[in-house]
Amino acid sequence: MEEDTTSFEELADIVDERATRDPMGTMALAILCCAKAIDKAASKIDAVANQLKWLGTGDAATHMGAIEALAAMVKETGESLSSAVSSVGEAIANHE
Repeated sequence: MEEDTTSFEELADIVDERATRDPMGTMALAILCCAKAIDKAASKIDAVANQLKWLGTGDAATHMGAIEALAAMVKETGESLSSAVSSVGEAIANHE
């Protein structure tokens, strides 16, 4: 079976021409317009889904999402800073 590569615009022209002569052509044009709208909506949904994937960590092998990974890094950095400041405080206290 050969694949049909007729574009929406080509179909719309054909159906529009027929719609002026035949009520069924008008219905076909309406159906074609609905199909085109559904196709556009589907492509937008696909684009949104692809972008939402990046709110996670893409295809990284982790159970955490991006926000959870950020929170873990902030916590780890905070603990490192806290430890460093404590060490400086102890060094100052011991030096006096």
